[in-house]
Amino acid sequence: MKDDIVSKLDKELHKEITSEPQVVYILVQVRKLIETDNPMEDFEALKLHCSWVLHPKLSRASAKDLLGKLNDQYARLLGNSSPQEAVKELGERLGLKPFQAEFRKFLRFYGIDGSYCDGNWWLGFLYHYSRVVQDCPLECVAESGWQFNKVVLVDPDDTVAADRLYMQWEFLFNGQQIGIWIINSGRDSLEEDTPSAVKLARDFLASAPPG
Repeated sequence: MKDDIVSKLDKELHKEITSEPQVVYILVQVRKLIETDNPMEDFEALKLHCSWVLHPKLSRASAKDLLGKLNDQYARLLGNSSPQEAVKELGERLGLKPFQAEFRKFLRFYGIDGSYCDGNWWLGFLYHYSRVVQDCPLECVAESGWQFNKVVLVDPDDTVAADRLYMQWEFLFNGQQIGIWIINSGRDSLEEDTPSAVKLARDFLASAPPG
């Protein structure tokens, strides 16, 4: 079974990414391998992004699980650093850069060419990935102590231009915007911008909900 999944994944990766269903299919196969083979590697960011696309609308238990992990990560990081550093580290652990790094490592773990996670292929993959998750906002009733209970991708029609990727994530608590996280990078440096991470941390500090 594992070899069959690896073969299907490798075959799909050889194709140019031109649609949202391709992204979903690829991440379904990745998730199958993680759940079936249970590799020793953690692949935390990869698993989070797989989970995000595998639900037509993330709500109830699935959204609560992902949002709970994000809030827990933020709280743990905040305990050892400033709000700005905590949010920056959260992005470093779970954002697009670790998603890319873990995806590449995952493919090589199964003997698949990891260079798919570079250049034009990866830019196209992220563009269509952004369109998928735009339709899957993370939202649920907040638990005590949470800093945000909804994460949504804003302005999906402006997510790519030429060789650049633009994604704007909005963090909300009970309908109120807490902050934004902007990714605005070229294909060779797809990573979160530090100023947006600092802005988000500042907004958390100023607008943190009670409890």
